[in-house]
This record gives sequence, C-alpha cells and structure tokens, in this order.
Amino acid sequence: MAGNVFVQKISGIGTRFQGGTAMNRTVGVLGGLGPLATVYFLKTVVDFTQAQSDQDNVDLIITQHSSTPDRTAALLDGGESPAPIMAADARKLQDAGAEFLVIPCNTATNFLQAVVEAVDIEVVNIVTETVAEIGRKNAGGIKRVAIMATEGTIASEIYQETLQLAGYEALVPSAQLQKEISGIIYGYVKAGQPVSRELFFGIINKLRQNEADAVICGCTELSVVYKDLQITDPTIVDSLATLARLTVIKAGKQLRPGL
Repeated sequence: MAGNVFVQKISGIGTRFQGGTAMNRTVGVLGGLGPLATVYFLKTVVDFTQAQSDQDNVDLIITQHSSTPDRTAALLDGGESPAPIMAADARKLQDAGAEFLVIPCNTATNFLQAVVEAVDIEVVNIVTETVAEIGRKNAGGIKRVAIMATEGTIASEIYQETLQLAGYEALVPSAQLQKEISGIIYGYVKAGQPVSRELFFGIINKLRQNEADAVICGCTELSVVYKDLQITDPTIVDSLATLARLTVIKAGKQLRPGL
C-alpha cells in the first residue's frame, strides 16, 4: 500500500486516509446501490456546492453498477455477496483517478472492509459520518436516536453500535413498523413510486412516540423521500445529505451558505 496511510477502526470497519492536498480532489462515487439514490446523491452534491461556473463544481467519477447483488438479501437470506463487485468497482474508480471514495448506500457499509482492502485511497463511512452529523446539527439535548433503515442494516446493528459508541441510545422500529419502512424502500422508492408526506411522517411520528429525540434516515432510498418532500426538520438526520455535504468539503469546494 502507498505510504502515509492511517487506518481508523470503528465498529470493525476500517477507513483509510491517504495524505495529500485537500484542494480540488476528484471523488469516486461507487453507485447503483440503488440507482435512484445515486442520482439524487449527485444532484445533492451539485445543490450543496457554491458555484458560479462549471469549474466551481466537484469533479466526480461514477460507477452505476445497478446489477450489484442486493445488500439486505446477502445479510439476511444468504444471498450473493456484493463485496467482490464493490471491491472491483472501487479499484476501477481509483485507477480512473479518484482520490477518495464515497458510497451512497448505508447497508453496503457492512461490506466496506472489502473496498478498503482493495484500494489505497480514503473510503468514507456513511454510517459514522451520519452519526457525527447528529452532534453537528443539534448542539446537545439529543440522547435517544431512532433508526429508519433496511432490515439488513437494522439486523447488522451497525448503526446501533456506532450510536452507542458516540454516546446515544439507539432505538429500532418494532417488527410491524419495520415492515412499513421496508415497504417505502422496496415497494415505493425502488419501484419508482412517489411517497406522500402523510405516509412518511406517519412513520416518523410513530418513532417519536417511543421518545426519540432524533431520527436517522439510514437508507438512501429514504433519502430520496427526504429530498422530494424538502424536509428541513433538524431532528431528522439524513445520511445522503450528510454524505453529500462531506463530499463537497473533502473535494475542496465551497458549501452554499447555511450548510
């Protein structure tokens, strides 16, 4: 591996940080997990960048490998692992000139180690960054955090462990509520169907009834709904928006005011 590499371990996941300039860094986007979430991520990066010309925007290299095996099926049902494809795509992005990698998919974080081991560049962990965003957006007072995510992400406990390490109490949905969340992810967003404000906030309100101080949108399909509904509630922390904001910063570009 290249020199000047620092490996950070959080919840068993390694993230590499490679030395070098932080200005005008090219971003590799390991996408397609799912396809619409990746498109929304790219749009959010543009929306978050303070740009007066094309040249002020972030340079991105993207894979949209939509046929990558389903992450939840791999975790829960013994389905084909997405790790080999993710690792191969990561190498392609590095070879194409990417200086750090982002993956707009939370469940894929369970296979992040394969990506980390495949490249010599930084791999951003969307889960740890989303948990860190809770503190940035809310200056104290947040103790109990509810998680909206895929069944695979919930079962892996990656958010629960990361929240607990950061000093929060993690709240997971009941089995029935998880079915409703999964229904939005697979029955609506992945199927190309719009989600009403009433449906989405019906689930949010049920989570808040369990005395949640904040709610994480820990699936980037839920982030699609978050963006479509133009949600501005600071107690709802969106993983895709968090990753997009961080991407602009790490690429050495300027964020729009207020972000």
